[in-house]
Amino acid sequence: MKIIVAEISEILMCVDKSSLTLKFQSYKRNVEYSLGRFLVKCGAKAFYGKENCQITEIRQKPFIKYAKFDFSISHSDNLIGVAFADKNAGFDTEKIKSRNLEKLSKRYGVNFETEKEFYKFWTSYEAKYKSGIDNVKTFEFGDYMISVSSEKLDNIDLYGLKICENNFDLNNIDFSKVEIEKIVF
Repeated sequence: MKIIVAEISEILMCVDKSSLTLKFQSYKRNVEYSLGRFLVKCGAKAFYGKENCQITEIRQKPFIKYAKFDFSISHSDNLIGVAFADKNAGFDTEKIKSRNLEKLSKRYGVNFETEKEFYKFWTSYEAKYKSGIDNVKTFEFGDYMISVSSEKLDNIDLYGLKICENNFDLNNIDFSKVEIEKIVF
């Protein structure tokens, strides 16, 4: 499995705001939607050599027609990412923050002693839900908990994305202006 992550604020500094998709009333939701699909296109090109892919949806799950891979998008706070797998990709990330553990323990019937325990539980649940597969790996990445789910989780490679140009157009992607580098974690 390959995962691309990026800080939303860093990408937004380089993006031509007029290239954001305006599908929702919320600006934040439009940013997450646009950047998620942008990361999918970057990963499709970098990992599978697939350019000009059209992302469509069935029951609100995005996919690329005729692709021989699957992907899953997640975002939380200032982090957005996409996980790619041959099939059935599930990915979830959440920023670790203070929570009412007593209330959450009661709600889910699990005794959470730390916020990290709760976020491991929650991101695992979300990743499994998205992939439909119980095979999950969870890890911390800075202030975030990340879980991935797929049939094969032997190798998980994490990549960072950077845009090397101002006023970058998300709709007409110049891949020569995008850097994807492996992160050691």
